Amino acid sequence: MSVTIPPVLGVFRLNCPPVKENVELVTNHLRRARIIHSGLKFSTSKLVQRFGEHGSHGTMETQEIQLPVATYLTVEVIPHADNPHAFFEGYTNATIDIAFIAGILEIVDPAIISEKVFEGRINIPGQYVTSMEGPMTLTSKGTATVEDKVDDVLKVYEYIAEVNKEDRDRLILACRWFMKGHDTPNSIDKFLSWFISLEIFPCEGSADVPRMLRDFIHAHINNELEPGYIKRIMELGRISGARADIVHDGLCNIPNDRSQEFSSYIEKLEALVRVSIKHLAGMEYEGELDKWLLPHKNIRDVVRT
Repeated sequence: MSVTIPPVLGVFRLNCPPVKENVELVTNHLRRARIIHSGLKFSTSKLVQRFGEHGSHGTMETQEIQLPVATYLTVEVIPHADNPHAFFEGYTNATIDIAFIAGILEIVDPAIISEKVFEGRINIPGQYVTSMEGPMTLTSKGTATVEDKVDDVLKVYEYIAEVNKEDRDRLILACRWFMKGHDTPNSIDKFLSWFISLEIFPCEGSADVPRMLRDFIHAHINNELEPGYIKRIMELGRISGARADIVHDGLCNIPNDRSQEFSSYIEKLEALVRVSIKHLAGMEYEGELDKWLLPHKNIRDVVRT
């Protein structure tokens, strides 16, 4: 069974003289890639979150996008998923198609792509985007306000001003890759970005990422837990193996039968990156890993006696 979801558009500004007429690169029933010289106008839908006195809610609202006259590569893909329950699979596959077509053009004609100016689902007559581009995570925020966190941010700035340049640069770079993973809805990109952040810290200087993460958790988070338990419960070896599946075996999207597995890996990677960056920034551990490390307290095969 095939599931059709709103079309995905990728737009890249090109570094080349204006084309006299549209150039068709790829045209079939699922995708259309062309080079054009004109302005562009289209709309998409974005989730707008609204906060009230007793809670919050979100609505999908239309956003009009207008791009100035220039030479563009436009790639429009009609995504579809083989599994009707894998709602976001079609979007992921579409973005892979867009990257492939743009990548081949850039390889064939170096420096032709100046920048990617848009990528996302777009509305078409009679059909509107009514969903996020990736899974939604609901997080309880408690009663603290953003104003309450200002002092914490200022303390980090004061702290990193005093640390050595190597640690400061490492912190900045780790945060950059953390945000790359945070910003993308693509699970493969998210996985790799957060894995890279962990390679920057705390796994610098070693290819044995599982061992370095295990030792970091044991030294700085909970030294009462057996190292072997830490590695097993955090799936550190499996996560490193999944990274090899992507990088070495060319896994470009997550198969349906591995979606829950990768969701578990990504959740753990995010928590590990947050803990690592907080440690490097002089911040205190606040239990980000306890849901895995301490699901049951005082179990004899978990905590050393």
